[in-house]
Amino acid sequence: MTRIAWLFRRLSVFLAAGCLLQPLPSLAEDASTPSAVHADPKPDARSGAYRRLVQKAVLEHELGHWAEAKSFFTRAHALYPNARTLRGMAIASYELRDYVETLRLLRAALSHPQQPLEGRVLQHAHEMLADAKGFIATRKLEVTPAHFQVKVFEREPLFDAEGNLMLNPGEQVLRFFATGYVSEVRKVRAEPGRHATLKVALQKTRPGTRPTPPLNPATTENGAAGQPQQPTPEQTATAPWLVIGLGGVGAAGVVAGGVLGILALDKKSAADEHCGAEGCNRLGLEQRQSARSLGRAAILSSVVGGALVTSALVLWWVGNEEEAAGQNATSMTLRPVTGLSATGLLWEGSW
Repeated sequence: MTRIAWLFRRLSVFLAAGCLLQPLPSLAEDASTPSAVHADPKPDARSGAYRRLVQKAVLEHELGHWAEAKSFFTRAHALYPNARTLRGMAIASYELRDYVETLRLLRAALSHPQQPLEGRVLQHAHEMLADAKGFIATRKLEVTPAHFQVKVFEREPLFDAEGNLMLNPGEQVLRFFATGYVSEVRKVRAEPGRHATLKVALQKTRPGTRPTPPLNPATTENGAAGQPQQPTPEQTATAPWLVIGLGGVGAAGVVAGGVLGILALDKKSAADEHCGAEGCNRLGLEQRQSARSLGRAAILSSVVGGALVTSALVLWWVGNEEEAAGQNATSMTLRPVTGLSATGLLWEGSW
């Protein structure tokens, strides 16, 4: 059953290629009648490769494969430029929602002398032209300098009769450039049928330097993000909570080290009571081992706490120096270090 359905589908497609239903009636006539309306300047291309390309374009059109249909129409147009292929490209562009390109192609089709549009094909072209204009947004460009150029998604722009830039709906990327100026990129949110003014002021390049792109090319339409933001004094100054936090933790470590040291001495005194000239009994050995453990913990806590307190003092001092000098060149790191011969913390920094 699936095989039969597939055969019927293929049959319908081939029939469509022969008669080309309503949307492209005249292209089917072009594909089947080589000697239509005007004399063909390239009869070999028209009767061979051109005709096959048009048939393939019609097939893709009937299947709704608009990008493929436009590609075949474009290749056919390269072999034999005429109004019918331009119209086929315009229909594919319209279905791809590229309304600016649709307008460009339809205008070219209406004025092309080869295979001109006539009858209901001409009427359909004018209707599609009006529909495409309804989806297009426009921008009045006020750009400095006056000899600027603009690209829309790196494509050539299209302007209306009043000189306004025509844009497809949605987010568009515009690049403005001019000789002797730094190019600038703007993102524009275009809505169908809406008109607005876009102001752009390009920056001159410095003498003897190569033009470079802007630091922040992804600017908004109003240019709010067009200039690189400078850090504020609040952003460059050392955070006070960091100094307080390091100092507080460091002080707690020093205090804890002192308490552990006292406990270690107390354990050592208790161990001495159970030790004599012949050695220590079991309780004395346990007390001595406990004293050694507490002593190591006291030393480590005191070292870490002292390092943190020192770091807090240095950060506080450097922060005050930066605020006075207006600089932000401080870099500090506190990391643990372990090895066969030593264990502790390493404090590094530059200021």
